Amino acid sequence: MKYFTKLKIRDIISLIGLIILGFAWIMIDQLFLSKSGQRFIAFSMLMILLFYLQYVINKPDIILKYANSLAVLVLVFVILSSIVTHVIIHHDFAEKFKHSLLIWVITGSMPYLVGMLYALTRKKRSS
Repeated sequence: MKYFTKLKIRDIISLIGLIILGFAWIMIDQLFLSKSGQRFIAFSMLMILLFYLQYVINKPDIILKYANSLAVLVLVFVILSSIVTHVIIHHDFAEKFKHSLLIWVITGSMPYLVGMLYALTRKKRSS
């Protein structure tokens, strides 16, 4: 546990809520965003917003350890859900592999990027 934060019930509940919001967005955005490039931009912006909310709600003491915990949990969830969706349900993983890989990279890096943003804005607010 040297590199991770032990997540509290509040952390887990807010994370589950934000994951549900993210999944809802993924289902909805396909209706009005026709190009995958537009969906990736919208997905990235949504991830920034949701992870920032996660940081604001839970106010972690050590941001890097908290980002490590979030990245591992969310990345495992996203990898498993994309494998289930594209391998087991749709049987199109070879076709969607590059998209899935990009989503995994975005998801894995976003807790760190937003953690830096949160650290910068938290310092400015407290000054």
